[in-house]
Amino acid sequence: MACVFGHTGDLNTLGAPPSPNRQKSIPSLIHEIGRADALALPFLMIHPNAHPVHGEEVALANIVAGLDTDFGATAGSRVRITLENTAGQGSFPGYRIGHPAALIGQGRSPDRPGICLETARFFAASHDGRTEAGWEAAVHEVESSLGLKRLLGFPLKNSKKPLGSRIDRHEHIGQGSPGREAFRRMVDDPRFATTPGCLETPKPEDSHADRKNLALWRSLAADCYPKLGKV
Repeated sequence: MACVFGHTGDLNTLGAPPSPNRQKSIPSLIHEIGRADALALPFLMIHPNAHPVHGEEVALANIVAGLDTDFGATAGSRVRITLENTAGQGSFPGYRIGHPAALIGQGRSPDRPGICLETARFFAASHDGRTEAGWEAAVHEVESSLGLKRLLGFPLKNSKKPLGSRIDRHEHIGQGSPGREAFRRMVDDPRFATTPGCLETPKPEDSHADRKNLALWRSLAADCYPKLGKV
């Protein structure tokens, strides 16, 4: 494995209104950054979370304020925080690339945030990677809003729901949408040859599911990188 990175607890709610959960989330993230430092992890993925009453803009402002507090308390840390994109379900921000761009632009520590593109949510939020034109349009949006250097990782999965559904439902690699060709396009893109990914596919009791997903992923990558070998 060329890179090992982490994911924060799902109960972190930096985008939420004032509440006990939000009050706990800020010190919780400080502790998680400390553990990531001890493990020498380069970054932690975090869900941006929502403000169910006042919507996207207030949620984004809350996230900026929370990250400013956490980055200030961990100023000596090398651990970065990557905001994971969303499908836009309900009142969740993060389905537009402009959302993390706004967070990075407004925060006091612009060098520490980045993004991870979760592939199922990216598709459900209307970014179509099935065609070359669709993939290039999506990459251009990331590049023009953030710069590709801020794209630090890919959580990999397919979507059970169709393009533009804005519903977050996960499926195994090659099943559901957008299918195999979108993933082949991703692994064949030299701009992301060194960008790490991780499987976030469903985890049934059958332990062979991850092996099957990884085997399919390697078979797609082997066409582009023969040194991996055929599976």
